[in-house]
Amino acid sequence: MREIFIDSHFLFKRTALVESGKLSALTIEPLISEPLDGAIFLGRVTAIVESLEAAFVDIGLDQDAFLPFQDLPDRLNKNSLKNGSELLVQLKTEGNRFKGPKVTGRLELQGRYLVLMPETHQKSISRKLRDNEKRTALMTLVDEAVGALGYIVRTEGTLAEPSSVAEEAQRLKKVWEGLSRAYVTVKAPKCVEPGLSASQRLLLTHLVQPGTSLVLADPGDAADLDNFFRDYGLEASAKDAVKGKKRNPLLFEQFYHLEKQMQDLLDKKAEFDGAYLLIEPTEAFLAVDVNAGSAAYNSRKSAVMKRQINEKAILECLRQLELRNTGGMVMMDLIDAEGEREREHYNLFLKKTLRNVFSGIFGAEVNRLGVLSLTRRRMGKSLSEIMLSPCGCCGSGWVLSAAAQMDRLLRDAVRDGRGVQCFRVSSGIFELTVTLAPLISKIEQAFDLQLKWEKDEQLNFLPIQYKKTL
Repeated sequence: MREIFIDSHFLFKRTALVESGKLSALTIEPLISEPLDGAIFLGRVTAIVESLEAAFVDIGLDQDAFLPFQDLPDRLNKNSLKNGSELLVQLKTEGNRFKGPKVTGRLELQGRYLVLMPETHQKSISRKLRDNEKRTALMTLVDEAVGALGYIVRTEGTLAEPSSVAEEAQRLKKVWEGLSRAYVTVKAPKCVEPGLSASQRLLLTHLVQPGTSLVLADPGDAADLDNFFRDYGLEASAKDAVKGKKRNPLLFEQFYHLEKQMQDLLDKKAEFDGAYLLIEPTEAFLAVDVNAGSAAYNSRKSAVMKRQINEKAILECLRQLELRNTGGMVMMDLIDAEGEREREHYNLFLKKTLRNVFSGIFGAEVNRLGVLSLTRRRMGKSLSEIMLSPCGCCGSGWVLSAAAQMDRLLRDAVRDGRGVQCFRVSSGIFELTVTLAPLISKIEQAFDLQLKWEKDEQLNFLPIQYKKTL
């Protein structure tokens, strides 16, 4: 049984795919700021650095974005760029405390059946369609819709009605025509197209699978979702997806212990079938250690048990990377996997697993030290970047961010019932009560609450930085 749960109460929009009661995919997006991953900006070149083979572009964020020359659109080259030049760019990677944002001039407009790439001449169709006559007919149909613009027809597009693919191609072309007018209608730097959010990408990927149902926590989200479904040809109804036909801010607590499953993703320890992983981020890579735990093997079947634990550990590690949205290099220390036969076994297991299930994984291989190394493509901010902030006490640890704690506080207040509720809060949360006063006022009206705040700086150094007062 596959279900997708969506809850947009309070400060975060949470979208979770659950299969047989187990969390399989997750996105968490702050509602107090616009999602930027995949957004298109009209930017202005601020510097050209020949030694880096790149330019820096002001797109209106805190840091200038990095644009490699190799990611320039086909119509431009590095000699055509000047300081002050304006061009459309798409955000590939959001900035963090180590690096600034990265953009590309090769724009991609995402659809359900195809990806329109208006700044390139590349035209292709999924290799899974092997019938040459059908490939030619489909390409001719799409060419008529988009003209000289580049595109890639997805696998799902090869299975759909050709007329549906052509309709989507025409819709995406109209989006591009609107973006092209930004050069004369918009003053740089500015975001001109938000792109698909992480939640929408999850819906496009999983809601099309047979036997997948949708559950909404807030009926107010239904209209926007139905518009999205109609634009992308999804046969789903958000209006029919509300349990009990009224808002339910505690939905994730009432089904499959989803709240706890999500909280566990912020822990270093990930348990599975009696064994567990220890997941430790470092500056250079993510370190993962496999521990047998209560699944420890006996002496007669030690080799078999080691393989079983390691295989389950690999699957759980890949699942954790997806759920935590962790990118970059990963080093995973397997149990006694140094031998040549063991390495061959696990490398074959990896090849089969990555072919069928997980995407965005590169260079996965077990080396002579019995360590599995792989790289996962970065896709937006990780869960820890969204939900955690440096500890104010030691400076080296991590605690829930002020926004995450405020979200939990509001959920606690709704759970406790109507009426006046008083809270002592840290300085960070108190600042949020001022910044988010209009949003908090709406929540108070919706749930018949009256929230009162008292700043307590002693809470600044505690893991949980709010307390309810009597």
